Order: sequence, then C-alpha cells, then structure tokens
Amino acid sequence: MLTGQRESATNHIVLTGYSCSGKTTMLHILKSLGFSVLEEESRVIMDEWEDAGLNAKEERLRFGEQGFQKLSFSRQRVRDSKLDPNQLWVLDLGWPCQAPFFENCGLSPGYVLKHCAPKWYRRILFFEEVEFEDDYARTETPEERARIGEGEWNVYVKELGYKPGIDIVGIPAFPGPKQEAIEQRAKFVLANMF
Repeated sequence: MLTGQRESATNHIVLTGYSCSGKTTMLHILKSLGFSVLEEESRVIMDEWEDAGLNAKEERLRFGEQGFQKLSFSRQRVRDSKLDPNQLWVLDLGWPCQAPFFENCGLSPGYVLKHCAPKWYRRILFFEEVEFEDDYARTETPEERARIGEGEWNVYVKELGYKPGIDIVGIPAFPGPKQEAIEQRAKFVLANMF
C-alpha cells in the first residue's frame, strides 16, 4: 500500500497506461464491486456509433484521427467537469492522457495540457503492458502504443508533478493463466487505490 499521498483537488482515480493493458477490464471489475466508473470517452463515442448502426472504425476513419481526438477530448472535458469532485470516481483515462494521443496524430499536446492542473486527481494507476489483444477502439501500431504509454507516464510525472510511489503507481502484469492474472491484478489495484 502506498503512503504519503498528497492532497488533490478531486477524489477521482485515473486508470491509465499502455493501450490494451487491461484498464477497461479492470474498470468493469471495479464497477462490479460498486465503484462509480466512467469509460474512456473514445470508447463511448465508438459504442454510440455502433448503437446507431454505423461501423465505428469506418466512422473514425471518416471523421479523421485529429477530428476524432478533438471530439473525444472535448466531450471528456464536458463530462468530467460535471462530476462531484468529492465523490469517488474511477476514470478510464484522465484529461492529461489525451496529450500523447494528440501528439501521435499531429496535434499539439500543449492544447490538452493547458486545461490540466497539477494535483487534480487523487491517484493515478498506471497499467504496464500485457500481452496485446486486438481491441475495436484501438487503432495504434505497436510503436505508437509504446510511445503513447510512455507519453502518458511523462505527462503525469514530468509535466504535472505526480510523484511515483506517492500519487502514481505502476500496475504490473501478473504471470499465469489469464483469469488468475486478472484476479491478482485486481487485488493489487484494490490494495493501491487509496
């Protein structure tokens, strides 16, 4: 368990890290345990397109990656700004997580960072890489996934001053059969959330 956590502006916990590293799986586990959770906004958008009878990947291509990232960030800012800062929320990606996605598609990460404040989130849980499984919401190459994952860590630690071991913790991949590894990871997350 971590100690020495500093004060934050909100009681929100962010799941971040490498693409397809198990964040959404963990979000669903936490939801089943009674936590209030919010899905990654890009997934919400793609699910809405699918629910409307559209092919989400084709819509994303039609929209253009820059346009899609701008839409996702804009909607996330509106959604998250309505959250009670005192209520415990678990978020699949926080605002700063968008900066590396912006940079990856040729947009300025500075646009995202100017909307981010240090000490905003209670805790950042950074998910380390696991064996990659294809995901409908992910369109990045392996090299882009690595760059974005490293970029997310750097945004929180270098740009916003989150301290490793105090308010940002790495969530390791666990060995063994998939279900057993997920259960071990969930125990680790629960032990390091607060």
